[in-house]
Amino acid sequence: MSENLLKVGNKGEIYTTKELRKALGISGGSWVKAEVHGDAVLLRKAKSLEELLEKRRIASISVEEFEEFSLRLQRAAARKKKAMT
Repeated sequence: MSENLLKVGNKGEIYTTKELRKALGISGGSWVKAEVHGDAVLLRKAKSLEELLEKRRIASISVEEFEEFSLRLQRAAARKKKAMT
Protein backbone atom coordinates (compact mmCIF):
# COMPACT_ATOMS: atom_id res chain seq x y z
CA MET A 1 0.00 0.00 0.00
CA SER A 2 1.32 3.43 -0.87
CA GLU A 3 0.32 6.86 0.32
CA ASN A 4 0.09 9.92 -1.92
CA LEU A 5 -0.54 13.57 -1.12
CA LEU A 6 -3.02 14.95 -3.66
CA LYS A 7 -3.98 18.52 -4.40
CA VAL A 8 -7.59 19.71 -4.66
CA GLY A 9 -8.26 22.43 -7.23
CA ASN A 10 -10.52 25.46 -6.85
CA LYS A 11 -13.45 23.63 -8.45
CA GLY A 12 -12.94 20.48 -6.38
CA GLU A 13 -10.82 18.56 -8.88
CA ILE A 14 -8.49 16.08 -7.28
CA TYR A 15 -5.10 15.96 -8.99
CA THR A 16 -3.46 12.53 -8.92
CA THR A 17 0.19 11.63 -9.22
CA LYS A 18 1.70 9.72 -12.13
CA GLU A 19 2.50 6.84 -9.78
CA LEU A 20 -1.11 6.62 -8.58
CA ARG A 21 -2.49 6.67 -12.14
CA LYS A 22 -0.04 3.96 -13.15
CA ALA A 23 -0.90 1.82 -10.12
CA LEU A 24 -4.65 2.08 -10.87
CA GLY A 25 -4.17 1.69 -14.61
CA ILE A 26 -5.95 4.96 -15.40
CA SER A 27 -5.21 7.91 -17.66
CA GLY A 28 -6.90 11.13 -18.71
CA GLY A 29 -10.57 10.47 -19.40
CA SER A 30 -10.67 7.27 -17.32
CA TRP A 31 -13.43 6.78 -14.77
CA VAL A 32 -12.86 5.88 -11.13
CA LYS A 33 -15.28 4.92 -8.38
CA ALA A 34 -14.95 6.72 -5.06
CA GLU A 35 -16.18 5.26 -1.77
CA VAL A 36 -16.28 7.39 1.37
CA HIS A 37 -15.41 5.65 4.63
CA GLY A 38 -15.58 8.16 7.46
CA ASP A 39 -12.82 10.67 6.72
CA ALA A 40 -11.21 8.44 4.07
CA VAL A 41 -11.87 8.02 0.35
CA LEU A 42 -11.15 4.78 -1.50
CA LEU A 43 -10.58 5.12 -5.26
CA ARG A 44 -11.04 2.16 -7.59
CA LYS A 45 -10.70 2.00 -11.35
CA ALA A 46 -14.21 1.72 -12.79
CA LYS A 47 -14.64 -1.26 -15.08
CA SER A 48 -15.47 -0.50 -18.69
CA LEU A 49 -18.60 -1.87 -20.32
CA GLU A 50 -16.42 -4.32 -22.22
CA GLU A 51 -14.82 -5.58 -18.99
CA LEU A 52 -18.23 -6.02 -17.34
CA LEU A 53 -19.67 -7.86 -20.34
CA GLU A 54 -16.60 -10.07 -20.69
CA LYS A 55 -16.87 -11.15 -17.06
CA ARG A 56 -20.48 -12.27 -17.34
CA ARG A 57 -20.60 -13.38 -20.95
CA ILE A 58 -23.72 -15.42 -21.58
CA ALA A 59 -23.97 -14.99 -25.33
CA SER A 60 -21.98 -13.81 -28.30
CA ILE A 61 -23.56 -11.18 -30.52
CA SER A 62 -22.19 -8.86 -33.15
CA VAL A 63 -22.75 -5.11 -33.13
CA GLU A 64 -24.97 -5.46 -36.19
CA GLU A 65 -27.09 -8.16 -34.51
CA PHE A 66 -27.43 -6.01 -31.41
CA GLU A 67 -28.50 -2.97 -33.45
CA GLU A 68 -31.13 -5.03 -35.30
CA PHE A 69 -32.45 -6.42 -32.01
CA SER A 70 -32.58 -2.89 -30.55
CA LEU A 71 -34.53 -1.62 -33.57
CA ARG A 72 -37.04 -4.46 -33.26
CA LEU A 73 -37.56 -3.66 -29.58
CA GLN A 74 -38.03 0.04 -30.33
CA ARG A 75 -40.57 -0.73 -33.08
CA ALA A 76 -42.49 -3.06 -30.78
CA ALA A 77 -42.54 -0.44 -28.02
CA ALA A 78 -43.77 2.22 -30.47
CA ARG A 79 -46.57 -0.09 -31.69
CA LYS A 80 -47.61 -0.83 -28.08
CA LYS A 81 -47.61 2.87 -27.22
CA LYS A 82 -49.66 3.68 -30.33
CA ALA A 83 -52.19 0.95 -29.48
CA MET A 84 -52.65 2.41 -26.00
CA THR A 85 -53.61 5.87 -27.34
